Amino acid sequence: MTAEENKIIILRTKNELFGVEALNIVELTRIVNFEPLEVDGEPIQGYLYYREETLPLIDAGFLLEFDHGPFDIDSKIAIIKGDNSQSVGLLIDDLEDIINQQDCELARVKPNKTQLYFIKYKNHLVPIISPVEVCKMITHKLQIH
Repeated sequence: MTAEENKIIILRTKNELFGVEALNIVELTRIVNFEPLEVDGEPIQGYLYYREETLPLIDAGFLLEFDHGPFDIDSKIAIIKGDNSQSVGLLIDDLEDIINQQDCELARVKPNKTQLYFIKYKNHLVPIISPVEVCKMITHKLQIH
């Protein structure tokens, strides 16, 4: 078991926190090579040209069931991987923390489809998202458009 297998990356978008298991994070980067879309109410905010691939870029707030609003040059992108080499970029505001999974207290909250579970972190209930389900959801949305 590697050190990454035991870590959770806590990310912030607006004043909301969410986490991703470290094994599912490919990279955290600044907004570069981004082609925005002008579609309100949709999770896909544009496309990111990343290492010779075009990845859908989604508002992380959508996963937390709120609209983030406009992003700026200080915003960041968390590139996450699902199954079958599928990856998406999540628009976030910042990296909040990196914590050990074994130090987390699980919260008894029922997750939605894109969430694996919740943890208690500094007086917050933090959903840990499922990159596999996020990638499936985005792939499905791309197929119906």
